[in-house]
Amino acid sequence: MKKKIKWSLLVTREACLLERYLRVLGYRKKLLPVTEVGVENLLGLGINSLVKIYYDPEDREKRLRIIRQEFSYPGMKKRRDKYFWEVIKNIRKTQKELNVKKNLKALKEFIKYYTYCRAIVWYALEIGQAVNDQGLIIWAGKWHQRAEEESCWAWDRLNPYFKDLSRKTGVPINDIFFYTAPEFFNLVKKIKKIKKQIIEQRKKKYVLLCLDSKIKVLIGKKCDQYIKNNLPQRKIPKINILKGKCGNKGQVKGRVCRVVKVEDMKKMKQGDILVTIMTSPRLAGVFSKAKAFITDEGGITSHAAIVSREMNIPCVIGTKIATKVLKDGDKVLVDADKGIIKKLS
Repeated sequence: MKKKIKWSLLVTREACLLERYLRVLGYRKKLLPVTEVGVENLLGLGINSLVKIYYDPEDREKRLRIIRQEFSYPGMKKRRDKYFWEVIKNIRKTQKELNVKKNLKALKEFIKYYTYCRAIVWYALEIGQAVNDQGLIIWAGKWHQRAEEESCWAWDRLNPYFKDLSRKTGVPINDIFFYTAPEFFNLVKKIKKIKKQIIEQRKKKYVLLCLDSKIKVLIGKKCDQYIKNNLPQRKIPKINILKGKCGNKGQVKGRVCRVVKVEDMKKMKQGDILVTIMTSPRLAGVFSKAKAFITDEGGITSHAAIVSREMNIPCVIGTKIATKVLKDGDKVLVDADKGIIKKLS
């Protein structure tokens, strides 16, 4: 009998099932041509358009040991830089070609480099956990941010391709986004459609489960039962002081604006304090308005920490519950030096 996995929450992201499935294909791969460090166990819980990603700590520790060993060899950064740049150039190229050619060959090329780019995101994230060298951590953080931005932007620019596919197949774009990768290729090659009832269930809730590198999707009763039996449940306390980690120093007072989904960006006003689960390139439109960042998730190599340092604004990361405790309009004091947020009203 297999040992029960003690799933740990890693990040929460806004993503559709198809996008998330392709990302898992990237994480599952050998991350680089010479690296035996693919993710074996991973879980995504999708509710509406938000996906919580859980990892297996034992599986992750195996990868961290490999990464530590890799970076004990001289010249590793130089070899990684060369490979990472090659992937970045090719994801840009193949994204443009797919929008123009709209054929199966162009699609396969784009997905190949999209999964490679997502593999870099994961690999760079874990370097920050694996090593103690500050220079390596900063280097990995920049690559994590760059690969995250490039893959998100490439995906978001595929609207011409998806519009054409929707016209050819008669399947609405938002439904296509809730196909799995194998189903998606069957739609492209054979116009084989998934039942509308299944798609609607997935839009509400699903579990994307990768166990021993094998992927499946659970919906309905099977989904609910798996969540009940396997995922930790968190109770949110009523508190006026939150604690996290310093992403970038500074102290400010201001009004809270919760931005959990892209559609929430329209609420953000100049001088608001951005409260979000975790920043991503898709939220870049509100960064310049923010007086400070507060996030539920993330570490010193996270997107929020890097962007806040570049913009030189206060940032508190890893509060775990800021989006649950703070509401739009709340007035708060952000003391990023101490990693503390105090509700003032």
